Amino acid sequence: MQNKNMSNILLFLGCLGMLGGVYGLYEAMIAGTGSTALNSATPWGLGVVTYLYFLGMSGGGLLIALLTLVLRKKQFENFSGIAAWTVLVTEICAGIAIASDLGHWERMYRVIISPNPASPMAWMFFFFAAMLLIYLAKVFALHSGNVQRAHMLTFWSIPVALLFYTTNGYIFGMISAEPLWSGAFIPLWFVFAALLSGGALVGALGWLYSFDDELMHDFGRVLLVLLISFAFFEVLYLCIAMQTGNAQGTQAVRNLLWGAGSVSFWLVHVVAGTLAPLFMLIGAKSSSRVGWAALVVLLTFIAARWNFVIPVQGVEPIEGLNSAFHHIRYASAYCPSLGEWLVTLFVSSLCLVALLIGPRLFPLLFSKQGERHV
Repeated sequence: MQNKNMSNILLFLGCLGMLGGVYGLYEAMIAGTGSTALNSATPWGLGVVTYLYFLGMSGGGLLIALLTLVLRKKQFENFSGIAAWTVLVTEICAGIAIASDLGHWERMYRVIISPNPASPMAWMFFFFAAMLLIYLAKVFALHSGNVQRAHMLTFWSIPVALLFYTTNGYIFGMISAEPLWSGAFIPLWFVFAALLSGGALVGALGWLYSFDDELMHDFGRVLLVLLISFAFFEVLYLCIAMQTGNAQGTQAVRNLLWGAGSVSFWLVHVVAGTLAPLFMLIGAKSSSRVGWAALVVLLTFIAARWNFVIPVQGVEPIEGLNSAFHHIRYASAYCPSLGEWLVTLFVSSLCLVALLIGPRLFPLLFSKQGERHV
């Protein structure tokens, strides 16, 4: 890392965050959804947002595999070790986040012993496990210098990763009751979201671990293309929702643009998470400028996930229902409980600690010598 003292400080803060958030994890295991602010109107909350956030960050492995194997951009082989480690770390963090939000997390074993082939959830679990196994093997292959095995694993990771991200998008796309989630467009958008946020994580780590300016400049152009592409698809996503004539979908977009989700959308996602890094990446020649842009995209992408999951659930399924029926477990407004925030703190801190420990456990993965990688 560029500053070892800063690395130690961040490692200490990460350990404190894990210590502070462990109670939320314990509460989720004991009380299940009873410790959350979820209700009948908002069954998916911060746990799903956190899962999608870390799920997207695992897309760096797919991005590097596509660049090196499909597009033949061999200079990006330098990022192979970093990308493999980030996939492993973020997948584990995503798994913890969604397990804590399931209620009866201890029943997850049933997916293994009695899977339902017709269920997209079962396929999501299968591809999730396949991703973990592939990248676990790849980390050890890269660390031991087994280039042939690492190359084979990189090849197979591409279809598995694409199936994994599209399956997650398919789960949302099949929910016809929520117009902003349903449709064949959503799985494709999930892939772009993973490529952008995962690429941002890889770019930020490449800068922190002093990869050279020329390589970071080339990677900055990749991030610029991904950022523009994601913004374009997001505009299409919102325009389609507004033009379909569905009253519930139109109201969901209004909630996002001008209602309760407007601050998160405009200030955090659009201004800080899209426009600011866009201007930083245009004409960027130094690694620090690319690194800062990648870090900004990474940190603000949680707002994109929040905007996708939460505002749409604040729309009344039947007009006037909120005023006709009052109950503590039915409210259009959703604010995460302390336990949900603590779980997010634990998972985020775990990710930070694991990313900082990675170079100490597997130094070759973070090496700048391309010939060591695939």
